[in-house]
Amino acid sequence: TGYNNNTTLGVIMDDIQFIQINNAALPVHFVSFTGELRNNSSLLTWKTENESNNRYFIIEKSVNGASFDSIGVVAASNRSAATYTFADTKLSNTNVYRIRQVDLDGASIFSKMIVLKKSVVNGEMKVFPSTATTTVQYSLSVSENTSLQVAVVDASGRTVMQQLNQVNAGSFQQSLNVQNLNSGIYYIQVRSNDGSVNLTKTFQKMN
Repeated sequence: TGYNNNTTLGVIMDDIQFIQINNAALPVHFVSFTGELRNNSSLLTWKTENESNNRYFIIEKSVNGASFDSIGVVAASNRSAATYTFADTKLSNTNVYRIRQVDLDGASIFSKMIVLKKSVVNGEMKVFPSTATTTVQYSLSVSENTSLQVAVVDASGRTVMQQLNQVNAGSFQQSLNVQNLNSGIYYIQVRSNDGSVNLTKTFQKMN
């Protein structure tokens, strides 16, 4: 027996062809489908309601949102409301997930797709000295060649400095000239290419 989910019509499991039928009565209603990165794995959670004649769920994964592979199967409960979870421990930098629901009659439907991006920044960022008058150093480690946006933010949330660094895989150290900043508490933020904040450290500027 084989399993191939790269067809446009459905999947083959145990030599049975499951055909997607868009106009069939849906055996499941997807209430939500979410995911989060936790301890170097993706934790996927989906909630359903009004399950009827539901056979199982196939978890599918892609790195580009176009070509998907199966990474697991979860049995259906066929309850009026249910919550399911699945953990993926083999992460890429970009992880696109969807759930294929297959009912007892062979029809299937898809959930929405969600994207989880693994941070290329490893561990914590170090900032020194913690109290500075002219220059602050920060150091961190990245898993691959990448670009890092580094911002200095004041206590009100206003960005007062920005850097864009092209970083090679490994350890990285850079300095910030903070001589012209007013006295106060500041936050150094490392941001990914999509603008999300990966790391934050504080320092105090003294005149």
